[in-house]
Amino acid sequence: VLFSLNKKDDRILTDAQIVKVQSAMERVYNGEFIADLRPPEYRKPLPQFDPQQVNHYVHARLLDSDFWEVATDARIGEMAAKLLQTRSVSLIEDQLLAKPPSSKPIAMHQDYSYWKFSPIPQLTTCWIALTDMTLDMSPIQFIRGSHRWMTARTPTKFASGDEGDIMEVADEVRPPGAAVEIVT
Repeated sequence: VLFSLNKKDDRILTDAQIVKVQSAMERVYNGEFIADLRPPEYRKPLPQFDPQQVNHYVHARLLDSDFWEVATDARIGEMAAKLLQTRSVSLIEDQLLAKPPSSKPIAMHQDYSYWKFSPIPQLTTCWIALTDMTLDMSPIQFIRGSHRWMTARTPTKFASGDEGDIMEVADEVRPPGAAVEIVT
């Protein structure tokens, strides 16, 4: 075991950090930013929040200083470094994703397919739920062992497809005879 979370408090973020990020989410969804760090040419209004659709923002840490503070928390970086067995890590991107239960499913994908600028595929993703998750809330799902498959292309319908589109890219790189065991 490279690291362990205390079972009494198995959360990565503190209660104060969760409140801070939830408040920042509400601000960003309302088009309000604290210390917008985007270059001036990229300071365009974001799509309006839609409570019926997946709302997906990349690089939220640049929109609000509270996101920056949490996304660059040293404890998260230390966990990633231990998982990757390296002395240092770089934050490539952060994402703010709100997925209402009534929205479209997120397609199975490999994060590395979005980061092909990196010659080294030894990357890790840290997904942090800001609310207690239940099965009916569409928690994150993985295909057991798919990290050993070839690198897939990016899906054409990341958050706009239906149930039949979920496996679009996974089916293309699944080795012959490999089982598809979806783990929630």
